[in-house]
Amino acid sequence: MCGICGIINHDPARPVQPEEIRAMRDALAHRGPDDTGEWFGPGAGLGHRWLAIIDPEGGHQPVSDDRAGLHLIFNGEIYNHRELREELEKDGVEFRTKSDSEVLLRLFERDRERMLGRLVGMFAIAVWDEKDRSLFLARDHIGQKPLYYRHGADRFAFASELKSLRRMSDFDENVSRSAISFYLSYQYVPHPLSIYENVFKLPPAHYAVFRDGALCVERWWNPFDAGAKSGSVRETLEKAVEACMVSDVPVGSFLSGGIDSTIVTALMAAKSEKKITAFNIGFDEPEYDESGYARQAADYIGVEFVGDVARPNVPEAFRRLVDDLDEPMADSSAIPMSLLSGLTSGHGKVALSGDGGDELFLGYPRYKAVALAARIDRMPRFLRRILFGGFWKFVPESLEQKTFRRRLKRFVSALAMEPMRRYYEWITIFSDEQKAALMGADATDTFGLLRDSAYAARCSDDVSKAAAFDIEYYLPCDLMAKVDRTSMAHSLEVRAPFLDHRLVELAVSLSVKDRLRGEGGKFVLRKECDDLLPRCTVNRPKMGFGVPVGRWLREDMAEMVRDILLDSTSCGRGLFDARCVENLVLMHLKGRADNGAALWALMCLEWWMRAAKK
Repeated sequence: MCGICGIINHDPARPVQPEEIRAMRDALAHRGPDDTGEWFGPGAGLGHRWLAIIDPEGGHQPVSDDRAGLHLIFNGEIYNHRELREELEKDGVEFRTKSDSEVLLRLFERDRERMLGRLVGMFAIAVWDEKDRSLFLARDHIGQKPLYYRHGADRFAFASELKSLRRMSDFDENVSRSAISFYLSYQYVPHPLSIYENVFKLPPAHYAVFRDGALCVERWWNPFDAGAKSGSVRETLEKAVEACMVSDVPVGSFLSGGIDSTIVTALMAAKSEKKITAFNIGFDEPEYDESGYARQAADYIGVEFVGDVARPNVPEAFRRLVDDLDEPMADSSAIPMSLLSGLTSGHGKVALSGDGGDELFLGYPRYKAVALAARIDRMPRFLRRILFGGFWKFVPESLEQKTFRRRLKRFVSALAMEPMRRYYEWITIFSDEQKAALMGADATDTFGLLRDSAYAARCSDDVSKAAAFDIEYYLPCDLMAKVDRTSMAHSLEVRAPFLDHRLVELAVSLSVKDRLRGEGGKFVLRKECDDLLPRCTVNRPKMGFGVPVGRWLREDMAEMVRDILLDSTSCGRGLFDARCVENLVLMHLKGRADNGAALWALMCLEWWMRAAKK
């Protein structure tokens, strides 16, 4: 795992300054504390930070072939690099190292962008071709590894994180108001946007070629174009877990005690000659604590269990988190993820997670809600008016996040809408009306992103359309970004077997019935992996990896909420209507409404803007 960066000047006679590349590179030191690397040529410079996992002795980057004029840096892991190496060796290719980076270089030399279809892994790749002065960039299937780029008037730059690009001497710090509008809706900035006007994310499963001052971006993989797939979910997942265990350092697991992480941990234990260590973070609040389930699962599987009960200094954890995330992100579960990564990094460099199981096998309760709403849509109109009339809006709002009344009111309030608009209302933080009051004319349309993505997948039912959007945006822009930033802040690599592209293709080709039926969804996954799961895991309710944000803001962080959102610095930016923000704060602190998610989003944005100026 690594951090990468580079600058390409339009004019080859204009050298890239080494101190600038080194400043960009060293802003990524947390991503690669084990080694540094750099390369400079006419009008070009590359920088690299390395976390040594594959071939610790010989895997240094950049890796170059001076004869071919190729220079490669990449962030991630290629799990099938040994098989690809054997294939290349049969073609007469000689290798100097055992690293996956050299395999990538040789494969690119032979196949160019066609090589991407051969890769199993997570990656962000950059290859500079001296001979035709072209830069090749590529990002993995689901977007597990980040890649930002900036196309200026006379040079092009890229990096793993924004904090690296901010070290450039001519960096433009103008924040994108359109990006803020999307952020307030979805709790993240979706690709290809970034929080800055002139910086963009390369979308997952895309590659880009920069040549002669022009950038061309193309998609190279789409799970919804793969067609029907045959095969066993269990066998495909076993192969994915085995692939993710390829490492020259010990590999552990994240174990929540839920279905996905328990299956991954059990498959790891079955395939490992050494005893696997599973890691877990618990909480004092029972409704947010999964540690008991995790310990029972660890005992059932027979793995070593390392757990801790988190009692975070919430204001301090918040401040560190916003800096680690690099870009505004309002997913409060990043706090327990950061704590878990810190615990795990004290024992090793690599851990496997269960991320992706809910999106692929429809484990979120919201997918059940989509299916139920579709059935309600088929009811006679008069019956729907009787059962779900306007009186629901008079039901008092719950001040706790995890209550049936809160979920029911949110469900019923959107039933009159068309299916994708309804899903949009369920997953967004601010409604379009709230955002218009907050931002005025700057509140751009953000529903179109979900609508267009859902229908572009060409799914025949509402549940599949909703899940398609989550795979396209929620997974890479929220979950994977959160995992990448919080784990790499602790120099830990996290791998997600459920996001193996072969399993993704198989899962999305299955019927909704095979995935969704049953109390907690994931029917086919539960059925094929039943022997791996203790009864406590099978029968437990889904909890999610959350924290009591509303309570924290009303108690531990009450003073901080006022200081950050109501002071002259925040109000003076002119981004939001000050009276609207003040009303959100006061209604929440007085216990008259639960504005926890909205306030958390505003606080993360404001604190990020302050930290970005330092």
